[in-house]
Amino acid sequence: MRVETDTVRIPELAPMIGKDVEIIVIEEKAAPERHPDVQAFMDASKGIPEDLDFDAMEKAVNDLRENSMI
Repeated sequence: MRVETDTVRIPELAPMIGKDVEIIVIEEKAAPERHPDVQAFMDASKGIPEDLDFDAMEKAVNDLRENSMI
């Protein structure tokens, strides 16, 4: 909700009238701009097959790490 005045009306609170509640107000910050490489990463991820076996891929990476240690 955007605060337009120091008097805030929140109709959703009607069921809580008469009850002890805690209201927290936090200012929303604008989202930081994306790093230019993020879009390239997102585009590349579209080529990953949906049926990719991540367990097999993790095992292969771990095997490569073990076998490449000097």
